[in-house]
This record gives sequence, structure tokens and C-alpha cells, in this order.
Amino acid sequence: AYRNPYRQTDLARARRLMAEAGYPDGRDPATGERLVLNLDSAATTAAGRTTYGILKRQIERLGIRVEHRATNGNLFRDKLYKRRHQCILYGWFADY
Repeated sequence: AYRNPYRQTDLARARRLMAEAGYPDGRDPATGERLVLNLDSAATTAAGRTTYGILKRQIERLGIRVEHRATNGNLFRDKLYKRRHQCILYGWFADY
């Protein structure tokens, strides 16, 4: 019956936290524009684009616009090393 509290989706809480941070409905109150999250990855395959598409749709439920910027592995690493990214998912999981 255990439910991991870190694996639960709580859109109402996420919306409250965004409003408390000054971005109600995922919008910049000064401009009225939706916030944009640039999500960089090396997921250039069909399977990778599908995975990030699912993640994109989940985040966009909060009113934030997500731009998935997929590049090949070398360009992706270059972005990381030069700190030219806003948000990434990165890690090794194949042996788990």
C-alpha cells in the first residue's frame, strides 16, 4: 500500500507553487506571455522524441510552453560543458 510521495502528480499543488513564485497559470504577469522551458537532450531517435514528447505534454499541463531541443550527442555535451542549456534530464540508468 506504500505510495512514494515523490512519484505522485499533484497539479493543484504545482499551480499553487507557480502562483506563489509569481507566475500564475504559467504566465509572466508583466507580459502575460507563457513561460518557456527549453529542454535540451540528445534524444534524436523516434523513441527519444516520443519520450520527450510525453514529458513535454505533462509539463505543458501547467501552462508552461516546452521547447524540446534535441541535438546529437557531441553537440549536447558541448552545450553542457559550456553551460548553454536551461534544463536537461541526464544520467545513466541502463544498469538499474
